[in-house]
Amino acid sequence: MLDEHSLSDKGKQFSNRQSLSRGAAKFTLMCTSRDDESLSIADNLNGLLPNLVITKKHMSNGHCDPLYGFDRGNLPDLVLFIQNGGGWEEELKEYAHRPVEERPPMIVIGKKDHHEAMRAAMKAGARDFLVEPVQLDDLISSIGQVIHELENAGREDDGNLIVIMNAKGGSGASLLASNIAHMLTVTMDKHTVLMDLDTQFGSPGQYLDLAPKQGLVEAMNMIDEMDEFALEGYLLS
Repeated sequence: MLDEHSLSDKGKQFSNRQSLSRGAAKFTLMCTSRDDESLSIADNLNGLLPNLVITKKHMSNGHCDPLYGFDRGNLPDLVLFIQNGGGWEEELKEYAHRPVEERPPMIVIGKKDHHEAMRAAMKAGARDFLVEPVQLDDLISSIGQVIHELENAGREDDGNLIVIMNAKGGSGASLLASNIAHMLTVTMDKHTVLMDLDTQFGSPGQYLDLAPKQGLVEAMNMIDEMDEFALEGYLLS
């Protein structure tokens, strides 16, 4: 399950940097599996990531949902799901059926070449899929990436919303919006997302020489399963 000798210098440096940067603030990581022995990985992580609150949940008989019993207000920030043992299909299916706002980011550890397991993990919104025996520094790096995104999520100074509306069709709002987005990206080096709410006659793709195969309508059809990570798949660059 875990290669205990795989903590490279890169992993150690990441662990130390993480400890220094987190300070008193803590995130919660829940390790869950049907195989009780697999949960020993939480003990390894406890010593390396002391500023994460790491818990274990052994799923035996009963509910398949890994988050059963958690209220919406006390969900873990990150879930580490270890597929060792049977029944992972139902667990991931239950996870995928949860509302997006009640589905924390998840990292899955599974077997190599188990394509169905990988597909099920993707449908459940897994952020990463690591194969057994997992390399500890790879796991720490994957956890760190998610924690970094959680740290930066919701900051008021992360972005600005600019709305451009026209009084009537053909007045140039799409052209103006496309130019502003281009200047923000190229001149100011800002991460910019341009969204045209005209689902019938939107034209920014033509101005920017982009040919979208799926767009706002397709994203809206998947709104119940959409989160910030899935949304990236609908963006063109």
